[in-house]
Amino acid sequence: PAMYELAESGFDYLDGLVAETMRGYAEAVARQTGERLRLQRRLLDLLLATHHRGDFADALAEHAARLGWPLPAYVAVGVLLRPAREAVAPAVGHGVLLDMECEQPRMIVPDPDAAGRPDLLRRATAGWSGAMGPPVPLAEAAKSLRWAGAAVRLMELGQLPSGAVLHCTEHTEALVLLPPAELIEDLARRRLAPLLHCGPTQGRRLAETLLAWLETRGGAPEIAARLGVHPQTVRYRLRQIRELWGDEVDDPDRRFELELVLRARRLRGELPAPGR
Repeated sequence: PAMYELAESGFDYLDGLVAETMRGYAEAVARQTGERLRLQRRLLDLLLATHHRGDFADALAEHAARLGWPLPAYVAVGVLLRPAREAVAPAVGHGVLLDMECEQPRMIVPDPDAAGRPDLLRRATAGWSGAMGPPVPLAEAAKSLRWAGAAVRLMELGQLPSGAVLHCTEHTEALVLLPPAELIEDLARRRLAPLLHCGPTQGRRLAETLLAWLETRGGAPEIAARLGVHPQTVRYRLRQIRELWGDEVDDPDRRFELELVLRARRLRGELPAPGR
C-alpha cells in the first residue's frame, strides 16, 4: 500500500509539472504574440502616417528590424470590410502586415507585384470585401491607403462592386470621377444646362448620344451600332445636340468637360453602359 500511495503521489506531481509547463508555455507564447502584434501595429502606424516626423528612415529601419520585417521597395495598402463581427482574420502570410484592431482592417503588402503574391492574397481574402490601393514607394504608403479608403467608401455606396477585394488600378475612372461629387455636380449643372429644356426621356437619350459621339467621334452608323438604334435616329439627335450646345461642342475644353460629367453619370448608373 505504501508503494501504491508513493506511485500515485509521483503521478500527481508529474501531472502538476506538466500543467505548469503548459501554462508557462502558453503565457510565453501569448507574450511573444502580443509583443509581435504591438511591434507590427507601431510599424503600421509609422508607415501609414500622413506626415513623417524626425528621421523617418532611421525610425522605420529600427521598427522593421525589431519585427524582423525586410524593408521592401514598394508596398500596396489594403482596406477590408468585415463580412461579420467574428470573422477570422485572413491568412495573408507572414510578410504582410495586418491590423485587425481597426473597424476596417488594414494591411500592408510588400512587393505586391511579386510572383505569386496576387494569387496568394486572392485566396487568403476569399469571402472578404475591400480594396487594394496602388503600389507606391515604401515611404508613400499613406497615398495607397487613401485610394483604398476611397474605393471602400464607393463600395459602401454601391458605386463599386463588393464581394471581393478589388484593385484600385482596375477602377481608376470611378475613383477619379466619383469621389469629388460636389465638383462634378457643379460642372454638370453648367455643362448640361441645355438638357433642362428637354423632358427626362429625351434628355437621357440626347446625353447618351452625346457621350457616344464624344467617345468615338465617329459617324452616325458607328454611333448607331454603339447605341443599338437606327443611323437616322442618331443623325436627328446630333442635329438637336448641335442646336442645344451650338459652338460649345467644337471647343476641345468644353468637349472634355462634357465627357467628364457624362462618364460620371454613367458610372452612377444614370446612363447605360455601351452596348446595353
